[in-house]
Amino acid sequence: MSELAKQAEGTHRELVPTIAPEAEAIEEAVRNGDYTAFRIALSGYDDPLTAQIGRWVERYPKVSARLGHDLHIGDLVEDVFLIAFEEYEQRSKGIRFGDWLGRHIDTAIKNMANHRDEELANVNMARLARQVESGPGAV
Repeated sequence: MSELAKQAEGTHRELVPTIAPEAEAIEEAVRNGDYTAFRIALSGYDDPLTAQIGRWVERYPKVSARLGHDLHIGDLVEDVFLIAFEEYEQRSKGIRFGDWLGRHIDTAIKNMANHRDEELANVNMARLARQVESGPGAV
C-alpha cells in the first residue's frame, strides 16, 4: 500500500520526535563520524521509534517470538539508528526526517531475522561506545 493510500485510510503512522532534533547537530555528528553525538541529537525519536517498531515487528512472527528472550525492541531501535547513521549521506533531502528514519525499521527487523548474531554484535558495540563516551549509566 502506498504512503498516500495509508494517509488517506489513516493507517500511516508518522514518526514524530518528542524533542525536535537540531539539523546542524546531526550534520556535524555525521561529518565527524560521531555516532554518540548522532544518537544524542536524535534522542527525541527513541520513544516514537520504539512504539512504531513494536507495532511493525508483529509482521514478523519469528522475530516477534524472540522478543523478551534473546532480542529486545531496544536492539531493533539501535539497529535503525545505526542504519540511519551509515546511510545518512544517501538520504533524500525532500523527505521528512521521521519518514526517512521510519523506512529503516523493516531493514532492521529483517537484519535481525537473518543475521541476529552479527546485528546484535553491532548494536552492543554501538551501545558500549556510547556508554564509554557518555560516562557511566548512559545507554
